[in-house]
Amino acid sequence: MWEASDAAMRLPLTGHDEIMRVAIEGQGGYVFSTAGDSFAAAFGRVGDSLAADQVAQDVLAQQLPPGAPVRVQMGVHTGAIVRSPDVGHEFPCWGGSKAR
Repeated sequence: MWEASDAAMRLPLTGHDEIMRVAIEGQGGYVFSTAGDSFAAAFGRVGDSLAADQVAQDVLAQQLPPGAPVRVQMGVHTGAIVRSPDVGHEFPCWGGSKAR
């Protein structure tokens, strides 16, 4: 979409971080890492994670011009959590799936 309309992309990116944080924290999640436009968050229940994904996509879609697609990639990982000595925070070690 950048190529089609640079101005149309500025609005969704301006509030992107706030939208993601509100969606995640509003569903009981905890943001433990960010990089660029990526967020890593932990939830007590997988259903809360899926709800946060849906909220974020719905709000992001409202920021785009009518008919513009929302292209996101969100992953949901279930399974045991292990501490990574290399990174310094916890990651799920198995049972992952991606929602698009």
